[in-house]
Amino acid sequence: IESAHLVGNSLGAAVSLRMAGQNAARARSLLLANSATLGSEVFPVFKVMTLPWLGEVMNKPSPKSAEMQIKAIVHRAQAITPQVHAAIERNTHRPGAAGHFLATLRMLTTLRGQKPATWQESHRLLRELKIPALILHGRQDGVLPTKHSEQAHALAPGSELLILDDCGHTPQL
Repeated sequence: IESAHLVGNSLGAAVSLRMAGQNAARARSLLLANSATLGSEVFPVFKVMTLPWLGEVMNKPSPKSAEMQIKAIVHRAQAITPQVHAAIERNTHRPGAAGHFLATLRMLTTLRGQKPATWQESHRLLRELKIPALILHGRQDGVLPTKHSEQAHALAPGSELLILDDCGHTPQL
């Protein structure tokens, strides 16, 4: 792929930002939706999940895991269609997914929140950004605070900020 428009939500947005930083000449534009790794604050449950054993118990796929995930990421859970609910349930039960999520979470987060080296690197990349960037955030996000996206917008030259009302952690839903 010679060039791409990079789009991501949450951890996917953090990956998109890293990709733009690794090969800026190939990145055409960037959309960061409720991006992770922009500041230290994070969903309290994620902090607890960094602890050995507790994270495995809390992240174990179960009939309730999809319901709990939906409550965490969507502002109005009752608005989720059966098709989206089924997709979230498939994702929470995918073999190996829980282990990969925990490994990534523990790499980025401690009981104090997202690791300073992680969000400081994101801030450096944002300051050096030379492509069009849209920073999007749901005002009712319970996972990551809106102020992270506001700070990212202040750091990224020429970026655009869009805060969506009546929206949680997954504006694409």
